[in-house]
Amino acid sequence: MICKYVNMSTSSISEKILSKINKIRVLDGILDFSKASTQLDILIALSDGKGVTLDELASIVERGKRQVSDAIRKMLRKGFVRYEEKNGEILITIGDNGIEYLKTLSDILSVDIKDIKTILVSSKTEITENLGVYFYIYEALIALGVSKRPLSLNKLASIIGISPNRLESYLDLFVSQDIPQKNLFEKVYKVSYRILRVKRLTKTITCYKLSETGMKIFYRLPFYSRYKNSITMRFLTKFMLTPHYETALKRFIKFYIIGTIIAFFILLIPYGWIVVAVWLYFSIIAFFIILKEI
Repeated sequence: MICKYVNMSTSSISEKILSKINKIRVLDGILDFSKASTQLDILIALSDGKGVTLDELASIVERGKRQVSDAIRKMLRKGFVRYEEKNGEILITIGDNGIEYLKTLSDILSVDIKDIKTILVSSKTEITENLGVYFYIYEALIALGVSKRPLSLNKLASIIGISPNRLESYLDLFVSQDIPQKNLFEKVYKVSYRILRVKRLTKTITCYKLSETGMKIFYRLPFYSRYKNSITMRFLTKFMLTPHYETALKRFIKFYIIGTIIAFFILLIPYGWIVVAVWLYFSIIAFFIILKEI
């Protein structure tokens, strides 16, 4: 189970959660959990330090030989694994960067690095699922912290990119706990009214907002420091009508492409080149300013 906290002060609980969230963000930057599960399985399979052949490794992680070979090639570049020769055989062993990665992983999961391989055998998906939960919690913290107001479950799920039911199950792990300091989020309900012909229909909408503890953690995230000191990031999220910075960037790129296409059609009308010149001038400046922030 992910929530294994004991009675602590607000400060110590916040420290623990913040530490895990920051570490998970770093790990996800190295291995995208949604796309690199094979690499993660390989790392865990090699965690005991023993060298294995490619065929043996493919059998351990239950993947095709070609898929494992492609993953090994990428991991060699990152220093996660290395080759060594023994008795005429080429063996694959864990590299120094791979060991450091697993140490951070074991700290997040509160599991001894020696036990990680055993956990994989007993439950292959448990580790990646737990990592995924912390990643989505991080994304929810960012979206709700930037918006500074409750967001509906459907909108929050759309921003983060998972189903509402799945997101709700993750967020509820940090809602209405026995210890108030564990609550990162608060669940609120809004009633929306809609008139259909002569009837007035009401609908209850599930929303989430950050709790006091959640806001404290948000203010201490590295993202908040960047966001607070960046006029560009704040402008983008406001102008693109989304509290999620990555979503705002995607919307801006779409806006830029569509605007440029329309601008070239405007060239067909008299003096249209003036409008196009102004559009290109300001859009190019904005593009490079945003590019600098990425």
